[in-house]
Amino acid sequence: MSDTNRSHSDYSEDFLVPASKSSILEAAITCFEKFGYFETTYADIAANAGLKVKDVTQVFPTKDQVLAEYITTYEDALRIQLDDHDKDEETQLQQIYFICKTALIFLRTHRVITAIWFEFYRHNVAKVVLRRFFGQIKARLSDLVKEGIEQGNIKEKDEHDVVEAIIALVEGTLIISRLEESTDFEQRFDNSWAIMEEGLRA
Repeated sequence: MSDTNRSHSDYSEDFLVPASKSSILEAAITCFEKFGYFETTYADIAANAGLKVKDVTQVFPTKDQVLAEYITTYEDALRIQLDDHDKDEETQLQQIYFICKTALIFLRTHRVITAIWFEFYRHNVAKVVLRRFFGQIKARLSDLVKEGIEQGNIKEKDEHDVVEAIIALVEGTLIISRLEESTDFEQRFDNSWAIMEEGLRA
């Protein structure tokens, strides 16, 4: 049986409802959370949404497209949080801290994103669709690191290496908190950031 047709539940095309992008997306995310991204099939999504499999594939030809749509929604929400922050009186390092802390709390709060992201890491799959979520964060960090170095507030280092180290700190905190199911991830990040900040400050 193909991955498209295999289902975790009894699938029936009786009592089907009209297809909508939002209903498919909601059903898919529910399945991703319940079964995992890799184990979820189109039949699972269709059953959860009360649709035919072909209705689902017509709207989202691949599961990656479902995930991309979901992440785009939350990218916008995170962007609003970051843009609304008053940073006029902050140094570059303070702004970097805010971006990382906000992103970390955001990801930890939206457990479906974190679960899928963690699942990809466990399967050693470098999915562009999830790395894109960190794209806007990395772009902001790159600008701040470059500006900080130019203004003498951040030590002269390779900008790319600095940004990658900061992202690794966020990801590492997220992974550990997920593995340990701990709730002290904010304090853990703060402790690690204090050490990193000391090494970056000019």
